[in-house]
Amino acid sequence: MEVDNCPSCGALFYRTATQDVCRSCFLKEEELFDRVHVFLKQRKNRTANMQEVVEKTGVEEPVILKFLKKGRLRVVNFPNLGYPCERCGQAIQQGTICDSCSQEISRDLATFDKEQERTARVKAESRHTYHIWSGKSDKPDER
Repeated sequence: MEVDNCPSCGALFYRTATQDVCRSCFLKEEELFDRVHVFLKQRKNRTANMQEVVEKTGVEEPVILKFLKKGRLRVVNFPNLGYPCERCGQAIQQGTICDSCSQEISRDLATFDKEQERTARVKAESRHTYHIWSGKSDKPDER
């Protein structure tokens, strides 16, 4: 536990792994969560998109996104809800980055690994290069 300022209201509180806001703001968030959850539990609302959920519940989008990212709202049950990829902003339903960004990062890492291997190989090969000194200087006045 560590003492921190609540990002919502600024009050001091003990931050834990499960609680990232003060007790007062936590209770307010729970009330907002219940409002969103009750709305989405209704069969007719399960296909609602983010804008519809915001309009019908009065809960702001960043708060709903927080619930989604924390896994409190299971996105698989609500196909039209998602949150932005942290790299490109494309809507996703799981993880922190989209498949496209994940593949791009993997390609970049593979390229980096190949370059590291090539550099190490060139360095290893240069260790076996020998220079022979004939004892004569290349300068004309020192012969």
